[in-house]
Amino acid sequence: MSERRGKEGIFSLDGTSTEQILKLVLIGCFLGVMGSAGFCLFLNSSSPLSADPLGREGLFLLFVSLFHLSEFILCARFNPHLLDLSSFLLHTLEYQAAFFVCQIEFFCATFGVSSFVWPK
Repeated sequence: MSERRGKEGIFSLDGTSTEQILKLVLIGCFLGVMGSAGFCLFLNSSSPLSADPLGREGLFLLFVSLFHLSEFILCARFNPHLLDLSSFLLHTLEYQAAFFVCQIEFFCATFGVSSFVWPK
């Protein structure tokens, strides 16, 4: 096997700055909180499997966070030498902007602001 296994586990953080490690931890925590919030929204919606918008938003947040966390975990497992902040696939400004615009559009449409912004 070509993997380095030792006291550090699958990959080593040798040479990684404390700032980089802190960023990895914070992004992981943020994704965990986002996934948990999404799961709570899904469970607390009036009827989770119907057309309830908050239940759908909860599922969306849960699956988005699971996707990004699993991408990081798979990179850590199979490409530990390439592991860095970009392994979460959240590093581009375009992706972040599209995600936040998507969330704003959802909340505007759900809570009735769409009739003011986009008249019929």
